[in-house]
Amino acid sequence: MLDLKETGVSIINNCFCKNESLEEVRLPQMCTNIYSSFCNSSIKRINLGQIKEFYCSFKSCPQLDSIGEISTGNIYDSFVGCPIDSVALSNQVTEIYGYSFRDCPSLRYLRLPDRLEKIGVGAFLDCNSLEEIVILSRKVPTLETKGNALPSFGDYTRRHCVLYVPFGYRGEYSKAWPFDRVVEVDDSSPIDTTRLNVE
Repeated sequence: MLDLKETGVSIINNCFCKNESLEEVRLPQMCTNIYSSFCNSSIKRINLGQIKEFYCSFKSCPQLDSIGEISTGNIYDSFVGCPIDSVALSNQVTEIYGYSFRDCPSLRYLRLPDRLEKIGVGAFLDCNSLEEIVILSRKVPTLETKGNALPSFGDYTRRHCVLYVPFGYRGEYSKAWPFDRVVEVDDSSPIDTTRLNVE
């Protein structure tokens, strides 16, 4: 385990990639940015806490299955190929950039924030285990498209995953997000958020 909690580190840049002995990292509270670090490493657990921005940071980490709630403002291309089971994004997250969670084969549950404005091209492509996506925003986030670029969610996900949306917004979401199964819920509906690490 690498414990950086008591250090003054605020930026981690180009460190720990391909490290085969690093399984857990504890970040200092003042750490705000992680760039191109931990890729292809043996890391299993990290709590990302208040990281404001991470870019290409955890690609191809075959054991990374626990990341805690993500509170960053933006997410860039960071978890490609990781076996994460669930993702919970806090309301500070406004944009998920392209390919950020592409090819996460174990990802089953996804909680998107109310302030989310846009999901980039291919952000959740090939996440074919997704069962439920919860988004209770009354403003439908944009799914980015660029020419013939890949969509934010793959065909398999759009056909098999249940998309939970606010009561009265099924039509708006169905038009903007082409999911076959869109279910309206109100704020008091008993959606099981414990598996999403959301209260």
